[in-house]
Amino acid sequence: MYQIRRADNDFIVDTWQRLRSAGGNFRNEIGTDFESFHKALRNTAFVVPLNGGILYFEKRDDPEVLQVHGLFWSHKIFSQEVVLKRVGTDLLKNNVRRLECTFPFETKGLHVIMQMAGFEFEGRLRKHFNWQGNIYDGAIYSRVKEDTYGR
Repeated sequence: MYQIRRADNDFIVDTWQRLRSAGGNFRNEIGTDFESFHKALRNTAFVVPLNGGILYFEKRDDPEVLQVHGLFWSHKIFSQEVVLKRVGTDLLKNNVRRLECTFPFETKGLHVIMQMAGFEFEGRLRKHFNWQGNIYDGAIYSRVKEDTYGR
């Protein structure tokens, strides 16, 4: 089972402390510090706590599209693709038309997790991520309502 919740300040601080105490790092396009982390989670539609990480969902310009982000600080997350699949199925049942996830292409384990969670590989995004002065390709995966429920 899973829980969907809002990212209030207590949740954000607790999650940051768990991440840092496990030796993990946060990074996104705006930074790697607590302020960037706080801003990223405060601007999400909702979060799903997992055993060893969280999933957070960001609304796109189109309100029926959610961008899926993951933050993991334990290898236990690799047993959580079932949760991602179930959350995705439940979201697509309601007002969400598309879920999408973008991550560095070289992250082989995430390709497997996304496929196991029912996401389809859409392509390679050339020169998509800039991390500490290095440019990396990205992978984009998605799940759309029609994949799960037909037209």
